[in-house]
Amino acid sequence: MFHCKDGWFFERYPKGGVAIIKRESANEQSPIVASIICTPEEWASVVASVSARGEGNRRWYVALDFHSGLTPDAADDGEAEAKSEAFAKVVKMVGNKDFKKPHRR
Repeated sequence: MFHCKDGWFFERYPKGGVAIIKRESANEQSPIVASIICTPEEWASVVASVSARGEGNRRWYVALDFHSGLTPDAADDGEAEAKSEAFAKVVKMVGNKDFKKPHRR
């Protein structure tokens, strides 16, 4: 579980959901004041929305890919083909014009 600050904790669940938990203090064992669980899609929306370029222009899909790990990387765990096929379906569904290297500033 990741503690951000002032008793706000974040935890990723096995299927990609994210728990946001407010505790009385920074102690992970302190009582919970409030909590919510975001689906992977909701979490991608949060990440894209608070990013510099925002959620528009299909960037939500990029955030979802980043969070869900659909695109295989160099440290592949043996699921590269399945991940590649799943990512190809997303690209086909939304078009591929936004799936390019980001502009570096």
